[in-house]
Amino acid sequence: MAGGPIVHIRQFFDPASCSFTYLVARRMGGESVLIDPVLARVPDYLAVIDRWKCRIVRTFDTHFRERADAEDQQ
Repeated sequence: MAGGPIVHIRQFFDPASCSFTYLVARRMGGESVLIDPVLARVPDYLAVIDRWKCRIVRTFDTHFRERADAEDQQ
């Protein structure tokens, strides 16, 4: 659709937790959401957010993940 909205999606994978995170932005320089972020990958997210010149307005956790260092705490 010409002139319609373009959505930008970036998928990240964290091998320690075997989980995926998604950064979704309506447009470059606009609002974005981060779905299922992993704390250890924050620098990766920030690099793309900076490149896209967008800002995060929401984060969503859709499921529970075990912390990668949970065994170290027992």
